[in-house]
Amino acid sequence: MRICILSRAMERHRPGYLWPFEILSKDFARAGHEVTVLTTGLPDGAPAVDRMAGREVHYLPGTRPERVDAAFWRDSAATFAAMQAAAPFDIVIGRGASSWGLVQAGLAGGTPGRRAGLPLISHEGTYPAWMHGRALHPRPWSGAVTALDAGLHALRAKERPLRACLAASARVVCLSPGLERAVRRMAWWAPPRTVTLPYALDLSRWPEPAARPEPRLVYVGRLSEAKGAAAMPAILARMRRPAVLEVIGGVTDAERAAMEAHAARAGVADRLRMTGALPHEALPGRLHGATAFLFPSTHPEGLSKVVMEAMAAGLPVVAWRLPAHEGLVEPGRTGWLLPPGDIAGTAARLDALLADPARAAATGAAGRAHIARHHAPGVIAARWQALFDAVRR
Repeated sequence: MRICILSRAMERHRPGYLWPFEILSKDFARAGHEVTVLTTGLPDGAPAVDRMAGREVHYLPGTRPERVDAAFWRDSAATFAAMQAAAPFDIVIGRGASSWGLVQAGLAGGTPGRRAGLPLISHEGTYPAWMHGRALHPRPWSGAVTALDAGLHALRAKERPLRACLAASARVVCLSPGLERAVRRMAWWAPPRTVTLPYALDLSRWPEPAARPEPRLVYVGRLSEAKGAAAMPAILARMRRPAVLEVIGGVTDAERAAMEAHAARAGVADRLRMTGALPHEALPGRLHGATAFLFPSTHPEGLSKVVMEAMAAGLPVVAWRLPAHEGLVEPGRTGWLLPPGDIAGTAARLDALLADPARAAATGAAGRAHIARHHAPGVIAARWQALFDAVRR
């Protein structure tokens, strides 16, 4: 099957960052599909085509890096039309408003009663930021306020390309059940056809859980306030049992200084290790043998891949309750979800894990088994193939 993907960016735009379609395009190619990616221009503006087995990535030189705008819609539609005339595609996949140029030109998607282009699948991975606060701290009136906000957002001109792409899609793939509900609530008066389909994760790269020689907690990710930069030192300070926290991820000098200042004020500077950025292939080795994965994030994610990877490493997950964790972290079985901002409760849960290594190991093993059962590459590839078959009927 020939698949065309419209992507805001790929690995060469920001080395080390796993863009969604960097992941999926490789997965599709490994499954035997012929994949073409149209993405924004490189920072130096030079035209480029990257080729690997089953995959081509075209960086459109007339567009700005990582910017989906009028230039990208124009150039992606023109490039797609030329490619389609030479060798027709079977499916188009885009995220957000990236496929708007093709939808406008009638090349992809369609609405009932109108001539349609190729089947369009939208792939959504980010929880709507304007909706996220009420999801974290729901109130009796949250549903009504969200419904009103959805209508107001739909009237905004900058929202129209995204909503038109969702409406034109044969399916909207969402990374988690919580995100799927959010996407449908965004257009509750005419909800798109949605399906939850998470990322695959190959356990062959992740060694079996090891003995835990020291109490070591691990966090992986950026160090913004929303990701827990201030919360993590505060949690360490409230813990009764000493444990080292290893923070893995690229940080700026300002972020490192802020994190170290938080740790110094909390009196836990000696228990904080700032590892910095690591090549992705080195991550399994760093997670190996840790006691637990700490993730006090309130960032509006659709699905946290680092949480999946921690579970693959056999680590119990202690995180704050986000829509993104629904269907992934099962409280009391594969990890624990605390109310956002609950410093004391998070510290107490980590203390309990440190006091009961057998429970920590059993929880981590259950998480690894969940990944093996629900996220194995073969399982996810079969679900994608069933989706492709359904939208092409």
